[in-house]
Amino acid sequence: MQTFINLKKNVKAEAEQSLTKRCALSVFRVVRAAAEYAEAAPSQLAESFNDIKSAWIESQPKKS
Repeated sequence: MQTFINLKKNVKAEAEQSLTKRCALSVFRVVRAAAEYAEAAPSQLAESFNDIKSAWIESQPKKS
């Protein structure tokens, strides 16, 4: 016995959009995410550098 599922009633509104629009939205979301990451990268690099610098200083043997 075969069971058929009516996909139309289970489809979200976004999935009903044209393929071109869905692809464009996906590309734009990736580009926006990359831009947000690029904005955050310099501060993250500076923080990482400061962490590495402080770890280097802390690793030095104590002078008596």
